[in-house]
Amino acid sequence: MRIANIGSQYSFKGIKINKKTDDNMTLPQYSQVRPAQHQVIVNWKQSLDELKALDTQIKEKSLKEDMTPEEFQAVLQGCDVKSPDSGKFLEEMYGKIKQAGKTADIRNEIADRMLQISYDSIKLIEDMDNAGSESKIKAELSDKKGVDDVAGYNYEMEVLNREFIDKVNREKQGEDVDVFGSILFFGPIGNGKTHITKSVAQASRCNIKKIRCMVKTSAAQVMQEIYDTAEKSEEQFNKDRTRTIIFIDEADKVFDKKSSAAKDFEDFIKTCSEKYHCSVFAATNHPNNLGVNMKDENVFPIKMSIEPPEGKNTEEMLKYSLAQYKTQGIDYPSLAESIENRNLETERKINNGQILDMCDVIWTKGGGQPITQEVITNYIKNAQPEISKKRYEEFVEDKKLLIEG
Repeated sequence: MRIANIGSQYSFKGIKINKKTDDNMTLPQYSQVRPAQHQVIVNWKQSLDELKALDTQIKEKSLKEDMTPEEFQAVLQGCDVKSPDSGKFLEEMYGKIKQAGKTADIRNEIADRMLQISYDSIKLIEDMDNAGSESKIKAELSDKKGVDDVAGYNYEMEVLNREFIDKVNREKQGEDVDVFGSILFFGPIGNGKTHITKSVAQASRCNIKKIRCMVKTSAAQVMQEIYDTAEKSEEQFNKDRTRTIIFIDEADKVFDKKSSAAKDFEDFIKTCSEKYHCSVFAATNHPNNLGVNMKDENVFPIKMSIEPPEGKNTEEMLKYSLAQYKTQGIDYPSLAESIENRNLETERKINNGQILDMCDVIWTKGGGQPITQEVITNYIKNAQPEISKKRYEEFVEDKKLLIEG
């Protein structure tokens, strides 16, 4: 992530500043089910499918009740087993064979195991629901605040700290500082656009108002909510010099190229900092759908790509996700490599949210036992990355145009 000075612009790997502010001081498809619960269901189905396939294979191999342990082991070795649950089942069954000297009713054992997996999965989902959302659990357990609560993306966060957070804090102290009126976060789903916004708001001691753009919400309604929030922002600033961040999630759903309010939105973000002492943080998965002039340096002067974890960022995300749990023998570079291998196998990308959810599921399912390297590695091997090859390729093109272009 090397800084490259190009005229009046300077950019990083995942962030670009189109315009320097005037400064007298010299300063350097989620489903409706929450992701973790969804992953439990995915694992549940996979385990049942594996055991069902195992049952069919054992039946086809004509398993005999009087089979010796050696003969039974030979049959099992010929069965294609992938999931941890079915693999563990085979180990247990072989242990029974060694003790009894003959086979038990294996197919009944398989049926019992499938039933138990179903009960366990339902209980795990209920436990997660009773505990509340994953974000609430992490917030209670984590003592990190502000930008320190963002894993990886160090250079990008340094830029946000210097170009926004520091200036807002100086403004709060009474300085007349030129603060950017808008920042654009873009990238595939599940990588932390909302989380970074909240962290920046906390570090800069800003109020934050979230405005979610839904397909059925009219552009006029959204703009009216933005104007109302801006008026309240100015009132608050006049009381105690507290700036407001207006966070607009999925902005392209309302302010797309066909939107009747796109021009109003563009005009607003050009002047909102000076007029209302608020800044708009817009998040989108599809930035080129926005109906604003991206070439205007006053339109999203800061653009930041929130990309899937890669290399060192993957290690940092794993450290962040596991920091709140008991662990044993964790090799972070090796785990990061396992994630990269899974990405290559599936031609997809695991996102930051999946890494967080993975740790939640493993910890809850483990009943408080230390999380081990083996357990995480097995989980990764069976994970289905959420970001498709097509979506990632679209993101790369967006990044070339907005950051590197």
